[in-house]
Amino acid sequence: MALNKQISATTNPLAVLDIVVANHQYFDAVNVSTCLHRAAKHAHANDILNIVQHPGFGILRDAVPRYAQDCRPQQLCNILWAFAKLEVKNLPPVLVEAVMQKSMACVRGFVPQNISNMLWACAKLEITPPEALLTGLLVDGAMRQLNAFTAQNMSNVMWACANLKHAPPPAFVQQLQTTAINTMHEFAPQAVKDMLWGFASLDIRCVFVCSLFPISFRQHASTCTLE
Repeated sequence: MALNKQISATTNPLAVLDIVVANHQYFDAVNVSTCLHRAAKHAHANDILNIVQHPGFGILRDAVPRYAQDCRPQQLCNILWAFAKLEVKNLPPVLVEAVMQKSMACVRGFVPQNISNMLWACAKLEITPPEALLTGLLVDGAMRQLNAFTAQNMSNVMWACANLKHAPPPAFVQQLQTTAINTMHEFAPQAVKDMLWGFASLDIRCVFVCSLFPISFRQHASTCTLE
């Protein structure tokens, strides 16, 4: 517990990785996930090369397959999100397999933010999740909880599905569009763009677009620039 508090209080990515080098023999699944998340969350673009070349990063990457079975949904999502944020592609197959298998085993425990982040990370990392996991996340997970999805969650899901070339079930699409209409005032311009791109890329008719554009873009017009 004290070790995780130390990790959570550290905002310098390289300092987080120094903690890994000094203490990794005492780590558990929570520590591994927290270190990856903290390093990625506080990384700037010019930090990434130093981070991924740090010995501590390699220790964390190699530890994921060993600890994945002990991870909860939040930790699994944080791990993949961190690799995606740090633009680390070509992950070891054993790592991807471990995360995917554990995710399928606990898919009903994924909350909206977990679902959104997991799909976004897979798309960024060019990882195609097993069909069973996609079905679990979208049908068993998202459809049960769409009323709790934020505009950003919905946008991320559609963007990810398009990049993964996975068309969600029609029932999911219908329910998502209904939810989007009811929360249209929450959509920022970028979320609108990603959502519509997702629908267009998957050749899905977007019935909420006429309702979404006027409010969202009028509300955020001052933040938009024409190029």
